[in-house]
Amino acid sequence: AKESVKSKIVGTLPNNTLVYTLFDTTEDETGEEIFFNWIAVDKGYVHKSRLKKIYEFPSIGKGKEQGNSITIAGKGISVTLTRQPFD
Repeated sequence: AKESVKSKIVGTLPNNTLVYTLFDTTEDETGEEIFFNWIAVDKGYVHKSRLKKIYEFPSIGKGKEQGNSITIAGKGISVTLTRQPFD
């Protein structure tokens, strides 16, 4: 189905739901960048005005690497990411 404001609503996302999406732009045949208003998410679309991109959030600080982990901390927030083999 084509995305539009008249499309049937098949589900809703609660506020502050994290979604993962790629590309919100493409290029036409002349190389001009085209921005999409609707972003594909799971089995439907979300209007771009309802999403907040990662780079729009405030930075919480630089990471400190230790072994196979990195910890990013600042402003009362601490996040640790650990790399391990995928099985």
